[in-house]
Amino acid sequence: MGSFKCNSNGASKGNPGPSSGVFCIGNGEGNLIYAEVRRLFDGTNLVAEVVALRLGLEYCVQHNLLLVTLETDSLSLKNILDGIWEIPWSIVMEIKKIRMLMKDKEVTVEHILREGN
Repeated sequence: MGSFKCNSNGASKGNPGPSSGVFCIGNGEGNLIYAEVRRLFDGTNLVAEVVALRLGLEYCVQHNLLLVTLETDSLSLKNILDGIWEIPWSIVMEIKKIRMLMKDKEVTVEHILREGN
């Protein structure tokens, strides 16, 4: 089936405030194959970023879209997933879910500039 790319983004109005998350999946040729946006609970930007990435990864795992690169414009999230930064208490459970989903799968996480996301 080839490789896939999952771009995700999350935001909150007010930080904390009303939040939303979005992800889209593209195939190796750059064609969009799926996109989803969700209204999330009230929270912070970081929580919204993490939830959006998890939702995208869950979709990829459920639909066997693996060899996947997860792209996020959140350098904080990238550093947390790489183990460079400590995990803030507010996202510990989400990070655990992401790591469980990534286990034994060909999944990479890359930072991308906001304009490229």
